[in-house]
Order: sequence, then C-alpha cells, then structure tokens
Amino acid sequence: MHDDFVIGKHWLVQPSRNRISNAGKSVRLPSKYMHVLVCLAERAGESISREYLMETVWKDTVVVEESLTRAISELRKIFADDTKHSQYIETIPKIGYRLLAPVLRLNKIPTVDSPRGEQPAFIAASSSNGNNLATNRKGAKKLSLYLMGMIAALLAVVSAFHFLKKNEAAPAIRTYPLTSYQGIESQPALSPDGQRLAFVWNGGDGQMDGVYVKAVGSDQSTRLTDNGGSAVEPAWSPDGRHLAFVRHSTEGCTIFKIASTGGAMQKLLEITRDAHPFDPAWSPDGRRLAYTLLRNSQRSIYLLSLETLTSQPLGVPQTEGTQDHKPLFSPDGKKLIFLRTAFGKTDIYQIAVDGGAAGRLTQGNHRITDFDWTPDGRAVVLASQEGLWKARASDGHEEFLTAGSSLDQISIARQSWRLAYTQLSEDKNIWQFPLASNGQSHVQPTQLIGSSRADAQPHISPDGKWIAFVSDRSGQPQIWKSDWAVLNVTPLTNFAGCRVASPSWSPDGRLIAFVANPEGQLDLYVVAATGGEAERLTATATSEESPVWSRDGRWIYFGAHEEGCRQISKMAMLDRRIVSVLSPKAHRAMESGDGKWLYFSIIKNDTTEFWRKPVTEGDAELVLDMSNGICENWKVSDKGIYFGYYDARCHLVFGFFDFASRQISPLFSTGKSSFAFDVTADGRTLVFDQFDRSESDIMLMENFR
Repeated sequence: MHDDFVIGKHWLVQPSRNRISNAGKSVRLPSKYMHVLVCLAERAGESISREYLMETVWKDTVVVEESLTRAISELRKIFADDTKHSQYIETIPKIGYRLLAPVLRLNKIPTVDSPRGEQPAFIAASSSNGNNLATNRKGAKKLSLYLMGMIAALLAVVSAFHFLKKNEAAPAIRTYPLTSYQGIESQPALSPDGQRLAFVWNGGDGQMDGVYVKAVGSDQSTRLTDNGGSAVEPAWSPDGRHLAFVRHSTEGCTIFKIASTGGAMQKLLEITRDAHPFDPAWSPDGRRLAYTLLRNSQRSIYLLSLETLTSQPLGVPQTEGTQDHKPLFSPDGKKLIFLRTAFGKTDIYQIAVDGGAAGRLTQGNHRITDFDWTPDGRAVVLASQEGLWKARASDGHEEFLTAGSSLDQISIARQSWRLAYTQLSEDKNIWQFPLASNGQSHVQPTQLIGSSRADAQPHISPDGKWIAFVSDRSGQPQIWKSDWAVLNVTPLTNFAGCRVASPSWSPDGRLIAFVANPEGQLDLYVVAATGGEAERLTATATSEESPVWSRDGRWIYFGAHEEGCRQISKMAMLDRRIVSVLSPKAHRAMESGDGKWLYFSIIKNDTTEFWRKPVTEGDAELVLDMSNGICENWKVSDKGIYFGYYDARCHLVFGFFDFASRQISPLFSTGKSSFAFDVTADGRTLVFDQFDRSESDIMLMENFR
C-alpha cells in the first residue's frame, strides 16, 4: 500500500512521506514504524502474527523482537490508544496484532468500466401496463443514480487529468549547495531577487568572522568587512543595494550598513558593553530596522528609525522568564513576527508594527530554531529539529516540507521561491581525562566514545561500569549506554523525531531518568538500564530539564519554569507527586554524597552562585561565588564541586572547588566547545563531550512552494 489512506475518521497516513496527521498536527514516523502500520492497514480487521511483521518489516536485518514492541507502543501513543480498551491496535495474546479501526484508501479514481455483475439492473417501462408503474419508477430511479455516478466518475477523471497536467507543469523542488568552503559558512541571507547570497565566514584561515557576498551559481565570493571585529547577521535592504550587519569588537556592539558591492561602513546604532543588539531586519519600505536588544539577560524587540537613528521598544509585554527575539517584518510591512521563548517553549508570535497585543501563531509542536516569510506573505517557513515546516499566517495550520535534523538558519528571497539554509555537519565525541589525587595532571585527554555523529552528555553509572549518553548515531537522538571498553554499545530508547537529553542514573543503577519532547514540551521520562519502553513521568504545561536523583532514589530533582520564573522541583517515584523545592531563579540542584545537603546554583548575568541548604529543613548558605561564566552543568562530590568555566580566551576550563581549603584548582582546559561532563565516584576520571569537527555549508532549495 503506497497510496495515502485514512485510519478511523481523522488520521491521514502518507506512507511515501512517513507522515501521519490529524487536525493540523503531523508526526513523522521512522520508516520501520510506518511499514508496520501499512502491514496492519493492508489487512485491517485481521490478526497478523508477530512473526509475519518481523519477517516483512525487518527482513535481512538482525533485530530483536523488542523493536516490534516499541513500534506498536509508539503507534498507540500517537493514536492515544488505550491498551485495555483498544480502538485502533489490538493485541492478540500469543499471536500478534490487529488493526480495529476502518481504513479508507485515497487516490483511487472511480472508473466507468465496472464489472458486469456490479451494473444496476434496469426494468424497461411499459406504456401498455399500468401495473408496472411502480416498477418503472424504481428502474428510472436506478437509471438516474447510475447516470449520476457515471457523470461523477467522468468529472473525477477530468479533474485528475487537469491536476496531473498542473503538477506536470510545476517545476520540481531542487536542492543543491551554495557554498562548500573549508570551515563554517553560516547565517545565509538571500537578496530580494534571490540572485545573490550574503553569509558569514572566517575565510577558512582562522581570521575573524566577516560578511561575504556571492552570486548564486558562482563559486567566487567577496568579503565586505575587514578584521576590525567580528561581523555577523547580514540583512538585505529591500532594494538589494545595502546590507545591515552586527559587529562585535572590544569597544562594544554596533549595527552598520554597507553597500552590497563593498565600500565604507556607515554606523547605524552603537550600544555600550552592557547591552548587545542582534537580529537586524529591514522594513519593506527601507525606513526602519527591527532588532533584538539583550540587556540584563532580557531579550526584547526594538525599532530603529533610519531617518533619525533613534530607537524605541516595540510594545510587547515583558514578564520575567520571557525572551523575545528574531523579529521579521511581514511583506506588507504592517506587522512583525518574532520568536518568544517562555516557560521552556519557543513559538512564533506576531504583532502590529504600531504596537498592541502579540498573538501566538504556532502551537509549541516543534523546537523552532529559525523561520522566514514566504514571498506571498501567506505562510511562514520554520526550521525545527524534525526539518522544515510551513505554517499558514492566517491560522497557523502546518504543512511538512522536508526532513532533516541539521537544518538551521533559513532565508527566503522576497521575490522568488528560493530558500537558503545552513547544513550542519558536526562530530561530537566523549573523552576521558585522568584526575590526580592533588588535582594536577599532565596527561592528555583521550577519546572514550566516538562515532561520525554526535555522542554527548555522558553520565556514569553508580558502580562505575557503564556510561549513559545521548547519540544520534541511529539517525535520531536516543539514550545509549556503553561499557568503558566500548565493546557493548546499546540504544535504550527509540523515539521518533524529538529532542532527548540529560540522562541520569538512579542510585541502584536500575533506571535512567532523562527528558524528551515528543509532545512539544520537554517531559521527564525513565527507562530501564536494560532497555525497553520508556515511561513518561510528567505531563505538565511546563518544560522539565536537568533531572538528578536523590541519594536514596526516592525523588528526582528537576528544573522547570513555573509562573514566570525558573525553579527547582522534585517528583516522588512512589506516587508521582511533585513538590516545589527552590524558587526563584535556581538553575540546578543536587544532593551531597551523604544525602544531608541540597546544593543548588543561581546564575545572575555573568555570575554564578553556589548555595546549599539542609535537605530536610533549614536556611540556605552561600558556598561559592564565581564571576566567570560557569556552565550550567556541575557535580558535587564528598570533597568539593566540579564545574567548568570560560577563561579570557573563551577556552573551557574544568575546575574543582575544595570544601576543606576553599581553593579552586584548574584541572585542564580545552579550546573546543564542551558543555556536559561527569566524574567517577572515586574522583579518578572525568568524562566530557566536545566538538572534534564542526563544519557547515549553505544549501539552496528552489521551488519549495
């Protein structure tokens, strides 16, 4: 079954796109899961054995039967099906499964040539016998229905012919690279006519990022900016004659304007060091720039008059914990759309340029990284972790465009259906570093777990024998585990197209807590260390993050945004009861080794404070105050606190704060970005993730409408 079909009354299944939709919500399925669903739909109402499904879907593949169980479980989650009172997929004990809901196949055009046995019977009318009048009327009715059916069939054929001719004439979507230089090319901006590309690149030789311009179809590029500072975020003027961009230097941040052919730079906006402008965007009439201003950890949107060079904030209500950024003018210039991040979710909002209340356009179904208007102004294309989607501006209705977890930074030409995006290619691996008893070590780190994909966020089991981590080596981010010899590397989860993060071992080593967002917001999950179906623990309106177990295994601490501020809560494993622990602004919490103290961090601008309070009752006391930018990930041991911070060169330094001496000892530094780490219980080994290779090219998609 390759055609689209409908299950039940509302579920549209599109096997060719691995997509299932209902009421505007779409879910992309792994190809194997879709194959299972197609097998069930082909024989709807019949019992299908597990052996048949395994042999059909996973033929020529060595796989455990648990894969089928996971597929069925994921399908049931999508259908919101109750296993005890199934309406869609029924389990037949010791046999297999059966699809209960009816299946309607689409894309079937009725034909005029029906089998002879299906033709309606006609009774000829007799003018000489009045007793046949009722019979003749029935025959006439049948004839009328038949003729109506014939007409409908002919109309369907004609309609299908015109549809096929229309699609035959429509140009096919074409995707190809615009840049393929060494290093990282990013932040694409297509000119209004779609004939030129502005982008950011360091030239491949390690110099500061600069703004480059090249013609589409040519490999030659021209650098417009010098090395006086890092130049980023180019934005075209409506007439294509100028570019606005942001420049970072030791003096501060400035928005400049420069001719698209090069020349002198004109200063439009200069901000002191206490604030940073970014995300410049031109109005269609070329008279204003919208931009984001970051001040005191708060992002808000401003409008800059290019005639008076004065700025004013846009009337968007600001509450604590809400961040507004990435403004874009609509093609008619009457409104702005922007990203609003609040309570752990990011959605697209829109507001009139003259101010007023902002309305939400998208509904939190995706982790949005970037977006842009379509040329006709009727829709917004958004980039998410699943790929590219198109959301109608009138009601937010979504349509899937293309898959790809590494798509980001999109730009659409105003006058042509061309879309540019950044294609990331990253190799992130897990490394280990031996720690000496005195904190000093001259041994170099060595790679522990590696692949050609991203392996990150390591967490060591309590017995020190296993490492849980996040990896997309199977195509989608999942929780994996590995032994130290990397001889037994096993996936523990099987999610489809969502974010999975922050694995944390339970004290007894039987469970791993983590967060995932198959429903849009991040929820708390646990999975057995031996694998199996993950269990969802939370279903709140907020997004949970950074789960950490209590020392007795009875609770899981986690961070969440609640009522406009961030706080720490904990969940009881016995009854799933959630208790607020620390509020406000606490970022992460962890119990001491003896379970008597609860340590937590509070981030204030560039300062991180470590506090502790008794787990039961008592006042909090300050433990450490660091002015360096400390990573949110840290760990408490019996002797002190391990953490990472950035030095003056922006290199990550792993440090240790000793409780006894109250001294900080640097352990080692790395010039490669690294964000997550863990330390063995004996304090002898530190494991961390880092980018060993990070490249990106800019791709062009044509005729994506």
